[in-house]
Amino acid sequence: AFLFPVLVVYKKVASFTALFEITIFLALLSFAILYAWKKGLFKWK
Repeated sequence: AFLFPVLVVYKKVASFTALFEITIFLALLSFAILYAWKKGLFKWK
């Protein structure tokens, strides 16, 4: 749901830099979620 506005703007910009920035953001977000998951932060107590 978050990426919908980003993709709408990306269609207008359509540059390699914008695609690279989106990829970096998604990679960092994915690594942060995986790190938190490994630490057990998503376990309900």
